[in-house]
Amino acid sequence: MANLDSMVDIGAWEGEGYEIVVDSPNETWMTAIKNFTPTATLEGLTSLQKHPNSDEVFVLMQGQAVLLIAEGEDEITAIHEIPMQPYTVYNVRRNVWHGSLMAEDAILLIAENSDTVSVDKELTTEQKAGLRGLD
Repeated sequence: MANLDSMVDIGAWEGEGYEIVVDSPNETWMTAIKNFTPTATLEGLTSLQKHPNSDEVFVLMQGQAVLLIAEGEDEITAIHEIPMQPYTVYNVRRNVWHGSLMAEDAILLIAENSDTVSVDKELTTEQKAGLRGLD
């Protein structure tokens, strides 16, 4: 009988927020699930992040979400809101400020390098005030 543990990695996450569900031991990538968390609301959002060493892929699996993409290198100069469509792949390039706003029933699938480094940038009151959020 085959040893399935050596053939397939299975991961799931039903808790709040972000959790790595498969960190491939033979590759350089990982997958995670991000469920709703209060920090994914207009009221709870405090910062955006970027990754100098990895692109990051987002797929909306359920619910409603908005992908936030920002211009600027060291400082955030403009924020763009992209309403996400289910089962559509959004690849955020390395060194691009990003974040997400999520409805309570939203689930995002995320893939990125397993050694991803995050740099966070706090949003100003003016930057937050300019966001529309979920329609």
